[in-house]
Amino acid sequence: MKKILLLLCYVAFMFAACSGDDVIPEVPETPNPDPVIPLTIPSTENLSPSFSPDGGTSKVSFTANVSWSAKVVEQGATWCTVSPASGGAGSHTLTISTVANDTPDSRTATVQLTAGTETKTINITQKQKDALTVTSNKFELPAEGGTIDIEAKSNIEFGYIISEEGKSWISYVETKALKTSHLIFKVAESDSLAVREAKITISGGGLSEEITVIQAAKAPAEFKISQTEVEVGSEKNTFELVITSSIGYEVKPEADWITQTSVTGSNGVYTHTFEVAENASTDSRSGIIVVCNDEQKCIPVTVKQKGAEGLSVSQNEFNVSDEGETIEVKVTGKVDEVSIPVEWIKQESATEGLYKFAVSKNESPDSRSAEITFKNTAQNREVKVKVNQLCGGDIFSISTSLVEVNYGASTFEVTITASMGYEVKSQVDWIKEITSKAVSTNVHVFEISANSSNEAREGVIVVCNDNQECIPIVVKQKGKPVEGEEWKTKEFYHKSLAMRFTADWCGYCPNMATALAEAQKALPDKLEVLSVHASGGLQADASVSLCNNYAISDFPTGLVDGRVYVQNNNVATIVSNVSAAVKETEEKYETITGASWNSSISGNNILLDLKVYLKKAGSYKVTALLVENDIVGYQADYNNGSSNNYVHKDVVRGVLSDALGDAVSITENGQIESFNYSLAIPSGCNKDNLRIVVYIQTQGANGSYYINNCASAKVGKEQQLMVKSNNSGDMEGIVPGEDIPFNN
Repeated sequence: MKKILLLLCYVAFMFAACSGDDVIPEVPETPNPDPVIPLTIPSTENLSPSFSPDGGTSKVSFTANVSWSAKVVEQGATWCTVSPASGGAGSHTLTISTVANDTPDSRTATVQLTAGTETKTINITQKQKDALTVTSNKFELPAEGGTIDIEAKSNIEFGYIISEEGKSWISYVETKALKTSHLIFKVAESDSLAVREAKITISGGGLSEEITVIQAAKAPAEFKISQTEVEVGSEKNTFELVITSSIGYEVKPEADWITQTSVTGSNGVYTHTFEVAENASTDSRSGIIVVCNDEQKCIPVTVKQKGAEGLSVSQNEFNVSDEGETIEVKVTGKVDEVSIPVEWIKQESATEGLYKFAVSKNESPDSRSAEITFKNTAQNREVKVKVNQLCGGDIFSISTSLVEVNYGASTFEVTITASMGYEVKSQVDWIKEITSKAVSTNVHVFEISANSSNEAREGVIVVCNDNQECIPIVVKQKGKPVEGEEWKTKEFYHKSLAMRFTADWCGYCPNMATALAEAQKALPDKLEVLSVHASGGLQADASVSLCNNYAISDFPTGLVDGRVYVQNNNVATIVSNVSAAVKETEEKYETITGASWNSSISGNNILLDLKVYLKKAGSYKVTALLVENDIVGYQADYNNGSSNNYVHKDVVRGVLSDALGDAVSITENGQIESFNYSLAIPSGCNKDNLRIVVYIQTQGANGSYYINNCASAKVGKEQQLMVKSNNSGDMEGIVPGEDIPFNN
């Protein structure tokens, strides 16, 4: 440039020199051209857009003088895109799009816009989504308590709330802030026999998480006895009871002939030795040993002792002809002395309890009798055998002169003793002799036709010997009962009722369910079972009333016929105790009640038309329950493991009558009372698995009520009155409702 300027100055100088005063025109300078800008973005454009968690779009306008391109720099940032990706010279609008951010963290990306050698940067920011989560929403703890660690992930401030039912046994300890927050809570030891549950709510920023805390029930104190029934012989005996208890207990024999002699053992297992005094009496006896722990739970142990072996004979009376003969008497028991008060009976021999006696010929015209006495002086006991001998003269006698029978067909026997021939004649056609059995005397069997009339009738059988001596036998037969009152002449069939008080959280309860099922198998058609859930998921309206009425506080507890409590975890022991209770009911208490009914389903309602048969005047209570089988659900089980697929049997689901029974009082024997009930089927019930159970209670002398009889039938099935057949133990052609399968 300097050289050009010098040259121009030189030319100008020379020109001036050549031209004198002539003016030299100026040469204009050449202007510099404008620089080329490849990429221009107005200052009004937002080069740092921020997006909400929901995502969206943002636009950037620019001008390019050359071809251009745009891209998201971060590899894998698929949540951010740019469009278009390239173009030629001119004005353009770039669209930047983001998708929703579902994470708890904010995120960034960079868009590079390049034209020629120039690059512009657009910085993208997207906010995080507010979040509050916990890794577990449920904690289950043992009865001993402990701590729970709630791991909370959050990008907001949060707090916690313990529900009211948990404030007494759940307490906050600390929060450990790591990458996530750990909230530590302490759960106190439980002293309740019921499962308890509470909730902890963690919340903040309009978000919340609920955590359920479930604590297992306190296991009842271990308390069991090796056996609850002991049987010994009449001689002096000893026996042992092994008592296992985790707490203190006391042993009290309630009979003065039972004495505790020693106790050995340690670590909660103790062996108690007892002595039983000799029983000199021939009568058996029974005593109780009561064992009670510090929780006032008592277990009775029954001690049965046989009586000393008494004397008995194979035959108590012999009828001997006037010609005389040898008789044999089989004697059981020790004999110290044989006494014969007459000369015409002589003892011939005695070998291994078989005694032989010779009876001489009777020369007298009179019959004669004597008694042989066998004595056991140690027991102060004796047994007599009577010997009757015919006389040498005429004999004619009859065993009875009056026979009374029911209205139905029947038979009876008459024994006739005669030393000569005789004839038997019935004076009516409804009495017929069907057989005569000749022994030392003649036994005549007569058949009586059924009386179809409501009136009683009377007939005579005349027995005359060859001397024309006649003896009449009067037969009286009752009239047929008036229609509708036949049941008064029948004996009711009896079933016992076992109530099992239980709960789905009770881990000891499945054993009793198994035991009662076994008891049902051992007592076919003699035992009905109800499962009364005192609490938990299967609790019914009637449960609380029944528990309170029978003072139930421990689970499981069994109750047979409202009289006998069963509290044991051993299946075999429960079966034995239940069987004994059923036997005791049938032996000691007369069955004076029965029931029949029709049931149906109308819409969602069960309708029950019930009749109750009461043989004797008195006070009664009638209870009708709805029971369901095969309910699949949760059951705790300490022996086999808890399960959510346990099959519950015989579960009380509803009550048609009053839960404790509708009261009935009658002042005359032999009445029928009618009841009509309606019940809405509880939600969740399977109609195909429902049955009605009816039981009737009688009032005892102490004012309490005890179950006298019960029956059951599937809903929709008719239940007939159950009576015995000919006063036997069988049912009179009646299936008791629909067959209900036993528990397995």
